[in-house]
Amino acid sequence: MFRTLQLMTVVFLVPLAASAQGMTKEDLVRQLAPPAGSGAVSRTPDAGAAKTRGLTIEPDRPKMRQIIVEPGRENEIIAEKKELPKVSIRVPFEYDSAILTDQGRTMLGPLAEALKDERLRASRFLIAGHTDARGSDTYNNGLSERRAKAVREYLILEHKIAPEKLVALGFGRRDLADAGKPDAPVNRRVEIVTLPQ
Repeated sequence: MFRTLQLMTVVFLVPLAASAQGMTKEDLVRQLAPPAGSGAVSRTPDAGAAKTRGLTIEPDRPKMRQIIVEPGRENEIIAEKKELPKVSIRVPFEYDSAILTDQGRTMLGPLAEALKDERLRASRFLIAGHTDARGSDTYNNGLSERRAKAVREYLILEHKIAPEKLVALGFGRRDLADAGKPDAPVNRRVEIVTLPQ
């Protein structure tokens, strides 16, 4: 019965760090922009400094450890992505499937435009699928994986986002948005997470 109720509910991805509902491309770019000092951005020496050919000076700034995104490392990724820029989007899928509805495709438009923005040009993104706690781990892991991959594929095929910029991974119910209400719709979501350079 619980599985039926869950599957009858259209999956919506709801606010966590930020929700993309009603957000413009500019809002999304600001939300997903890497934190200052996290990348290997170089600058040229000051005009009065000694000139060297082809060299740049690396500013003193901490670099974030790279996250390896692959199946089997979900728990490690969950811990490491907590402090990264991210946004959750309400993306409706067809009943018990990873097929985006027309509304879901429309809702991904502003995200696609943000991902093409020059300010995010050098960034890579994790598309993280999540479910609530209903159902088996096997079912939830598979569904979250398929939905994350469906979002990635749509962004690549329909919006021409470079495939190397996007990696999809399902987390099932491992990273509940509201652990106090494990069956709540808030837990069924996809996060777009900016990965460290």
